[in-house]
Amino acid sequence: MKRITAFVLITLVLLSVCACSKTESTAPDDTAAQQQDVEITIPKSLISEQASTELTEEQKSMGFKSASLNEDGSLTLVIAESEYDTLMQKLKQNTADSLESIVTDGTYPSVKDIEYNDDFSKITLIVEQQSFDEGLDSLSTLVAGLAGTIYQVYNGADADKLTVTIDIKDLSTGNVFKTVHYPQDMEQ
Repeated sequence: MKRITAFVLITLVLLSVCACSKTESTAPDDTAAQQQDVEITIPKSLISEQASTELTEEQKSMGFKSASLNEDGSLTLVIAESEYDTLMQKLKQNTADSLESIVTDGTYPSVKDIEYNDDFSKITLIVEQQSFDEGLDSLSTLVAGLAGTIYQVYNGADADKLTVTIDIKDLSTGNVFKTVHYPQDMEQ
């Protein structure tokens, strides 16, 4: 449970610099080559009540230029496109590492393997079904869903269409015995 709490806290920190949608615009520049910026809009449902429009030194060093709260409660961040690309490369690796840790760190012993697509919108947990059903390892779907959601948000997914499909497949039979759609199934 401590690992889940720690993951959620880390996620909240990440969400302070994450993306929901990105749009390119040109920044005014007197030179012929204009720097492009990426706008990152985080939906209200993914930010804390204490969201700040003041950038931290760390955010500034990552290339973020500004932050603003929108009327709908979402938060928009602006980052240089070149810095955004670097951020996305690091986030992709961190997301893959987080998903792999579901298998390797021992917190979810029935989870034996994990597969995922390039944008983390489809994740498959390969498990020992009986152990999975009898224990608390189903919490691994929450961790997987959250990791996939964070990546999609940064990657510009539409907040209204955001979903991570998590198939849970039995190791011995190869059959998918449960499918979770994150975050939709969590809202029920």
